[in-house]
Amino acid sequence: MLCLWLLLLGFALVTLALSDLFNRDQKLSPPRRPLQRIPSPLDLEVIVDSRDAALEFVVDLAPLNSLQEDQLLFVRSTQGTKNPPQRKGTYKVLLPVTKVNKGATAPAHPTHGKMGKAVRLRLEGVEREKELSAVQKYGFNEMVSEKISLHRKLPETRHPACLGGQYSESLPSASVVICFHDEAWSTLLRTVHSVLDTAPKQHLREVLLVDDLSQHDHLKSVLSEYVTHLDGVRLIRSTKRLGVGGCRTLGAARAAGEVLVFMDSHCECQRGWLEPLLERVAQDRTRVVSPIMDVIDWKTFQYNATQWPVKGVFNWRLDFYWESKPQLQNKDPDLDVQPVQSPALGGGVLAIDRHFFQSVGAYDPGMVLWGAEQIELSIRVWSCGGSMEVVPCSRVAHLDHHHLPYSFTDEELLQRNKIRIADTWMDTYRKIFYKRDTLAHFIRQVCVC
Repeated sequence: MLCLWLLLLGFALVTLALSDLFNRDQKLSPPRRPLQRIPSPLDLEVIVDSRDAALEFVVDLAPLNSLQEDQLLFVRSTQGTKNPPQRKGTYKVLLPVTKVNKGATAPAHPTHGKMGKAVRLRLEGVEREKELSAVQKYGFNEMVSEKISLHRKLPETRHPACLGGQYSESLPSASVVICFHDEAWSTLLRTVHSVLDTAPKQHLREVLLVDDLSQHDHLKSVLSEYVTHLDGVRLIRSTKRLGVGGCRTLGAARAAGEVLVFMDSHCECQRGWLEPLLERVAQDRTRVVSPIMDVIDWKTFQYNATQWPVKGVFNWRLDFYWESKPQLQNKDPDLDVQPVQSPALGGGVLAIDRHFFQSVGAYDPGMVLWGAEQIELSIRVWSCGGSMEVVPCSRVAHLDHHHLPYSFTDEELLQRNKIRIADTWMDTYRKIFYKRDTLAHFIRQVCVC
């Protein structure tokens, strides 16, 4: 027993000696400050305001003051600033570049698909396998997309009467909100550059990129660094998967423009696409407008113009589609350049007054992730005193997909969103919906029970 006490006493003495030696070393060296947040430079700003305006619209979000610095970032452009801020004490991610030997010429920019022409690759072996893998990953031929310039120009397909249109200099400012989730690098940046290249600077307040919890590496630090070199582009990252409606509502809460232009992350804009939309909204702030949505082929990226006139409609199963009736144009030539009211509008590109968007309640937070949110918003707008129309002098091309590039844990998600629309807006007419969509009928019966 005595040996045990002596052993414990010896251990205590050794511990005290080591502690004293450590404290003496600390006195000789400069005192260390406790771990603290490094001040963020102007182009990388952390959002920590607990009274964030987004919380008024997006439900079930964690308080922003509880988020870590690498979870929700606000990236602002430094393009055009005389003295860019120094990044002392912070890290900087360099964009990958290709080394060029002395005397060698720099690699040429992609030149395929000019003026919307089709690109057909003749690949074999390993390259062909890569092509098919990319199609499976993104839902379109991403290898073809990489061959096409980020600044591709499209053929002029507007009516001649649209080309000489004069628009007021006092049009409202626009915030283009582009939400994305695991989008391919080339299609996302082509969308951004297409907006920047075609929208007049006096009318374009900003481009807001909203990352809906992407997992692909190229959409993390590399994208953040890329955005800092683009004038008028900001990047917001969500800490949880919000889906189409929630992501757009978050972007709307951050937007500074008078008009919100929601745009998918795989679009290409025609020249003069923005002004006609802003003019129609300026004339009536309760008016929601869409351009003619042209189509980009998922295999070849060929540009295909949509015939006018066209309307957005949906059937009793609450499936949305564009309905084109070119024969009406022959009967009434005035339709060539006149906007046409539409029962519904697709989600590809949509322009709406920011205050009107907030007044109607934004996108329904009860709609889950993806599916039928454009129908819900269309019914909401018409029911709340607004209107919808397609503007023929505005054209934007939307990339078609072979399949949805991501899967959901809930395979019945689309039906659940439709059930919410039917039960919320359709009153007694929902009986027709349930007769047409028997799967939705059975899901609702199970949920009720």
